[in-house]
Amino acid sequence: MWRILIGEGVYYLYAEDYVPDMDHVKSIFKKYLENDRWELVKPKSTIKFENSTPVKSAITYPEPDDSDEMMLYAIDSGPDFVFLVRSSEDAHNAQFSDSAPRGFNAVT
Repeated sequence: MWRILIGEGVYYLYAEDYVPDMDHVKSIFKKYLENDRWELVKPKSTIKFENSTPVKSAITYPEPDDSDEMMLYAIDSGPDFVFLVRSSEDAHNAQFSDSAPRGFNAVT
């Protein structure tokens, strides 16, 4: 999980090679941020699940029932699917603050 400050927004980027479904992705963000006050960001362009590099590079990768929804928010980066959310955090208090969820040394 990466925490990124862009302009007036605090974003979190999450990458994983195997994503069973969107509920899994949402639960990761909810658990890490310890709230559900965030919004998934859609990429500029989408790809089909079966054309993504994580699927093509895997020996087997069962397609999730909600793969259409998943691919509205996923980009592929090598063997990983990558998701971005914009949090509700105040960007003015985000730089090197102790207010990062779970602090800066949290391990998920």
